[in-house]
Amino acid sequence: MSLRRVVITGAGGVTAFGQTWEEIRSKILEKQNAVKYMPEWERFKGLNCRLAAPIENFTLPENYTKKN
Repeated sequence: MSLRRVVITGAGGVTAFGQTWEEIRSKILEKQNAVKYMPEWERFKGLNCRLAAPIENFTLPENYTKKN
């Protein structure tokens, strides 16, 4: 078996801290927490947790289609 070299040229993330590295990094360095109580989940019977780290104000980029 031969090994091939792989080069990672970039990375991305969609997080509750933001969509850019600057937003994410600043919140990590400030030791912030993105977890919050979700009162709208009270309607789900049997759900034992009401905590989440929602991604707010996210819009799918135009170039990201269902096929992609």
